[in-house]
Amino acid sequence: MYLEGAALGAGLAAFLYFALPRLNSLDKAKKDEVERVQRMDLSPYTGTMTLAIDEIGVQFRSPNQELKLSWQVTAPTTVGDFVIFQHGGQDTTIIPRRAFASESAAAEFLDQAVSWWHAAQLPHAERLTRYLADRDRACPRCKYNLRGMRGEACPECGESIRLESLVTL
Repeated sequence: MYLEGAALGAGLAAFLYFALPRLNSLDKAKKDEVERVQRMDLSPYTGTMTLAIDEIGVQFRSPNQELKLSWQVTAPTTVGDFVIFQHGGQDTTIIPRRAFASESAAAEFLDQAVSWWHAAQLPHAERLTRYLADRDRACPRCKYNLRGMRGEACPECGESIRLESLVTL
């Protein structure tokens, strides 16, 4: 029993001797990083922002910038008390759930965004057909009404139709 206690004590002493200085250096690195972030000018990234979504994509507006992004490059999700839109690889727009009128409004907003995101993963021809099923939109070249069109070309003039050219956010 004495040997087990001595071995445990020696192990604890070795841990304290080798690990404690390392923990302190990690704490210092964390503290330095927090201080660096606190010194940063984050004013371009804070303040009043508006967000609009539709079946084509997301539009973010702030006093300093405006972004219009399609669902192909934007992924909606939720983490804890936040609705998150990931876009452009490392870029993220974070919206606190408290910005919505209620928790159910936040959930409804996210459900709609996810639904449109899933629809945007479909092939272009299918997305175009769905969009024009119940909308009057004119062909950019000949102004023919494309409502109910199937395929990716105007049936009147043969112009190749891109969904993005028919929609403005």
